Amino acid sequence: MSNAQEPALDGVSWAPWLQASFEHALAARSHAVLLEGASGMGQWPLSLALAQAWLCDTAPAERESGHACGRCDSCNLLAAHTHPDLRVLMPETVALEVGWPLSESAQAEIDDKKRKPSKEIRADDAAAMVAFAQRTPARQRGKVALVYPAERMNTFSANALLKVLEEPPGALRFLLATEGSAPLLPTVRSRCQSTALTWPSAEASLAWLQAAGLSAEAASTWLNATGGRAHAALQMNAHANQQDWAGLPQQASAGQLEGLTRLHGTDPAAWMQSLQKLCHDQLARASGAAPRFFSTAQLVSAPQASASALLAWADQLRGHAARAHHPLKPELLLELLAQQASSAHAAPGSQGRKPLN
Repeated sequence: MSNAQEPALDGVSWAPWLQASFEHALAARSHAVLLEGASGMGQWPLSLALAQAWLCDTAPAERESGHACGRCDSCNLLAAHTHPDLRVLMPETVALEVGWPLSESAQAEIDDKKRKPSKEIRADDAAAMVAFAQRTPARQRGKVALVYPAERMNTFSANALLKVLEEPPGALRFLLATEGSAPLLPTVRSRCQSTALTWPSAEASLAWLQAAGLSAEAASTWLNATGGRAHAALQMNAHANQQDWAGLPQQASAGQLEGLTRLHGTDPAAWMQSLQKLCHDQLARASGAAPRFFSTAQLVSAPQASASALLAWADQLRGHAARAHHPLKPELLLELLAQQASSAHAAPGSQGRKPLN
């Protein structure tokens, strides 16, 4: 595939394992396609590639491997995020993360500190999508409504989408991309043709990450840290430091978790995920199994913890994760997490730092 035709609208080169899913979805006859896969597998670049291909002005026979030409007026409009026949529904937090523009009113409210970016797909945005569905296409290739991640729709936005899915205008195609389809309404799922994303091999993921500019060490570190999800690994590399991840076991055992804020800012949900990964690997170490998210060398920097203490820590982390979107003040939560981590890593028979309840 030539560079001009590689769908890289998010600034990321095309991952070869997405091609089979792309071709399967492109051949779908349904007016609605559902892309399903674990988080961090490339749903966003795949979704953009499909939307661009559906809207491309160039005849399909003149394109390479079904991809958009990347040169026509439609492709240029999409690359500039101004295509009149594309409506993207996503949580504001995700839009800011991937660089997709918010509406002027939403951006102004967030800039003026009137509210925080929404972590769900808002009902107002879904209502705007319904209005978009009723409009006549501005160009000749129909319209596309892209919903990502689809599981982030709340009840109101999901019901608004369902109404249009049940009676779709002829010129409109839906593309729903999910990182966990279980929360979707069964009635939404039943109206979509599903395409599963293919999980790449570790070798393919490492090669792709290194081709994207990561060192062999960074590629291995972040691929492990994200559980083998190459696109998530690339995102981690962009905003996190390897040393902070590698040092997390030792920091946790010492009750010093400032590294979490360098890894994830003040996102309690992300803090829990990283600590749960550490707890998983420490439990694996205690039972003689291989770690998944950290290397053995990184784990041995922390004291050997007892299985019972680690299981108690796992229960504490599950409780925190359930309340991650309604936390204590971040600095208080971080102190609590540090004390619980230190206690979990205390040598058997020692008291460690007394955990807070």
